[in-house]
Parts: sequence; C-alpha cells; structure tokens
Amino acid sequence: MRLIAELRVPYICYVAGVSGGQAASGLMNGFDSQAGWLKLQGKDFKFYLPEHGIGSIWAVSRFLAHVTTVSLELFTRSGALIMRFSGMPTKLENAVWRDIIGTLLL
Repeated sequence: MRLIAELRVPYICYVAGVSGGQAASGLMNGFDSQAGWLKLQGKDFKFYLPEHGIGSIWAVSRFLAHVTTVSLELFTRSGALIMRFSGMPTKLENAVWRDIIGTLLL
C-alpha cells in the first residue's frame, strides 16, 4: 500500500459497516503502520485501524464484466470484511493496480 501511495495510483476503497458500507475513491496521500495502528489517508478521509483488529489480509483476483480485477481485502478475526481496496475501472489504472497488488498473488 505504501507503493500505491507513493506512485499516486487511483483506487476505490470500500469500508464495511454494520448498517452498510461507504466507498471512497481517489489518490492515497499516505499509508503508515505505527504503534499498533494502520493509518490510511486520502484527500477526503483519514482512517485509523488497530492492527490487532485485523485477522487476515487477502489479495483477491476476480473476473467481472470481461475484466480481471484484483483487490486487497482486510478481514476481522471472525472473517467479516473490514475494507476492500481495488483499482479504478479504467484499463490503465486497473493494469497498474493489478501489477502492484497482483505480485501478492504469486
């Protein structure tokens, strides 16, 4: 995710919630892991997540609408989705995202 932030690759972020989720898109301005907290910063948001709340992180490849998409998904220890990051739907941006996150699938 640091590389995504450094290269300023556009993304879509979905944050799951009990009563529904919220989505944001754009450029990530910062990503850091410090003192037990995962810190993500975009143009219009700041998200802090305690690292002990993350049970697993998966790089997932899906074939949707004739395009292969790759996402990075964070889950709780009980298996509930916390967040999903994916590339923007344009061919170029999705390809760059796939190249970066797709290396985790190897």
